[in-house]
Amino acid sequence: MHWAISFSLAMLWSAAAWHKLQDRTGFTRALVAYELLSPPICRLAGLLLPLLETLIAACLLVPASRAPAALASAILLVTYGAAMAVNLVRGKADIDCGCAGSEGQVISWWLVLRNALLCCASLALLPGTDQGALTIRGFLVATLAS
Repeated sequence: MHWAISFSLAMLWSAAAWHKLQDRTGFTRALVAYELLSPPICRLAGLLLPLLETLIAACLLVPASRAPAALASAILLVTYGAAMAVNLVRGKADIDCGCAGSEGQVISWWLVLRNALLCCASLALLPGTDQGALTIRGFLVATLAS
């Protein structure tokens, strides 16, 4: 089950990075719209986040680096979810989430929930997790990633 979750999350992060790299200007614009970081920091984040997502994806596929990558995945998912939640509470639901590239997708409570579930799946990859408990999480990851 660890392999299925790792592979699903790696594909998710790879696709996310690919979309961001294909439209770096649009992604940076989306980051600025969240109004959580200054524009210069958003420009830097617009360059670094796709690279981080690519690194997480690659490391999830290597057993020796899976645990740190899973933790990084969980932290990034919580960060993205929190940024969306803050703006939804502010009443700014018309912001592009920044996760779908040029296709565009506005933030929603569904995306916050999706990130929370994917965070749980990431944490399930950490050492000491019960293999039997991964069945439901694995199903959720497969369902949400498709």
